[in-house]
Amino acid sequence: IQRVPGVKWIYRSIKDVIGLLTSDQGQKMGEPVLVQFNELQLLGFITRQDFDDFQPNQIKAGTITVYFPFSCQLGGYTLFISRELVT
Repeated sequence: IQRVPGVKWIYRSIKDVIGLLTSDQGQKMGEPVLVQFNELQLLGFITRQDFDDFQPNQIKAGTITVYFPFSCQLGGYTLFISRELVT
C-alpha cells in the first residue's frame, strides 16, 4: 500500500490518527483545550506549562504553550498563550 502514489499519503495519515487515538501517544499530545481569540475559538493541545529551564524574565508568569494542528495533519503551530485565554 505504501508504494502506491497518493494512497501512501492517505494510508499514513489514517495510520497516524488511529495510532494517536489508540496508544499512549495521545498522552504525549497534552490536554485538549479551547482558546478564545476575540470572536474565534480554536481547539489546541497544551504542550508545556513549566518553563523553569528558561532564562528568568524570558517567559511571563501564567504562560503556557498550546499546539494548534492543521486540519490536514501536515503540521501546525505552537503559541505562547496566557492561561486566562484557555478553557
